[in-house]
Amino acid sequence: MRILQVCSADGIGGGEVHVADLALGLLERGYDVEMAVRPASKLPGYVERRNHVRASNLVWHQLPLRNAMDLGSVRGLSRILAERSIDVVHAHVARDYPVVALATTPGKRAALVVTRHHYLPLKGNLVYRRMLSKARIIAVSDSVRRTVIESLGCAPSRVHRISNWIDLSRHTVPQQRGAARHAVGISRRVAVALIGQITPLKGHEEFVKAAARIVAERSDVEFLIVGQDAEPGQQFESRLRREVRGFGIEDAVRFVGQVDDLGEMLAAVDAVIVPSWNEAFSLVTAEAMAAGRAVVASRVGALEELVDHERTGLLVPPRDPEALAAAIVRVAEDPALAEFLGQNAKMAAERFSRDRSIDSIVNVYKEALADFMLDGS
Repeated sequence: MRILQVCSADGIGGGEVHVADLALGLLERGYDVEMAVRPASKLPGYVERRNHVRASNLVWHQLPLRNAMDLGSVRGLSRILAERSIDVVHAHVARDYPVVALATTPGKRAALVVTRHHYLPLKGNLVYRRMLSKARIIAVSDSVRRTVIESLGCAPSRVHRISNWIDLSRHTVPQQRGAARHAVGISRRVAVALIGQITPLKGHEEFVKAAARIVAERSDVEFLIVGQDAEPGQQFESRLRREVRGFGIEDAVRFVGQVDDLGEMLAAVDAVIVPSWNEAFSLVTAEAMAAGRAVVASRVGALEELVDHERTGLLVPPRDPEALAAAIVRVAEDPALAEFLGQNAKMAAERFSRDRSIDSIVNVYKEALADFMLDGS
């Protein structure tokens, strides 16, 4: 089976990490894998850094992939499918779905699979529904699966719930907490971190407001903002920094920036805070759970599926700094609770197995290819 992955994303976020790891996992299983990306894509370099040996077996194609109706990319993709004898095309970004659907439809050139990585509903108009009527669709959580079925009106049997995964082997040997705290520069008794791209949807303002409430009452908690603002000019991060100064909590809230060793950060902190407004899936939540860290997260979307309230973490209403602050204080005041939540989370993280998820995706490919062969017969 020859599989073409299509991804027009320029940066490297959770979805792009997923695509890279999926490609490497398919290569490990002996499949022929090719990648179609934009000229400015960071995926080739990222895959090369992840696994130089495996990456050398990938075939790369560059396409503009400008938008959902980029007919030049449709033609280019059609040529690739024909010349490379592609069996299955797998698209990961919503704007790529119509391009891939149009390229696969004439002459039924290849089986189509798409993954929905976002929590927002897909367009439900008739054209969009018809384009994806033959596709097998992967949803990364139950909440995403429901929105896909509702927005597209497709048969539930064509929408497969397969969660993203993490490399559980990275967490089999826990890092030394003391050394990690020293390396990260933590000086207060308790440290909590919000990890991820700095953007309003991730709840950074709520995190800062919660920090201000807590710092007004106690001085033993340190708040780390890990990640960066990917938008040009970094206007949101600048605003956040002004808010931190305005609250007078610069000594307690630290902007760490991007980190290379997430394992070290997870070993250093007492809890990971995920106050997102919504999530299709949260890799950082899964990573925190696998590392045995307590999680405080919004009761929304996939987070409500990932975190079992009071057993593997604490759930709070979204966009509610007061409730968020109260939950953080519970973890800070009760080390036994933090330990209880973290240990349960570590056991629950077994369900994020990489091999299990990739094997499930391969099964979807086989079903899509069987549909394709049946339609073409």
